[in-house]
Amino acid sequence: MARTQPSAAHLALVGAIEEHGETATPTQIERWQQQGWLPKAAEWFEPDSSTIRPKWLTRSLWLAHTARPGRSIGWLGWVFWAIDDTPDSAGRLRAVLVATLERPLARAGIEQLPTAIPTKPSRPAKTRRPG
Repeated sequence: MARTQPSAAHLALVGAIEEHGETATPTQIERWQQQGWLPKAAEWFEPDSSTIRPKWLTRSLWLAHTARPGRSIGWLGWVFWAIDDTPDSAGRLRAVLVATLERPLARAGIEQLPTAIPTKPSRPAKTRRPG
């Protein structure tokens, strides 16, 4: 399937990343957007300017520095979801945390995460003292 040409915004971000000694492709940037680590391209720029906002350039540099072919971004993506604190990023973070916690439990034969912590500890049964 033929891909569409990268947008001017994607090419501008690729260029800015390269100016700082890192590399990224428009395809990688699209993936970062799909993962919720970067917003829509229109939000990358200062108002009425072609200057990329420092927040998004810095984040893109971290992503470019961490990205390796065939490897997950890992904890860094989790940090960005936590920082963003949107309903979407919170849902993504929750899902990945639960999956990460369930993996070793499943290997240990535990099929489900506990759903609640008891609010009151159970008390030992009262016993009568001998007379």
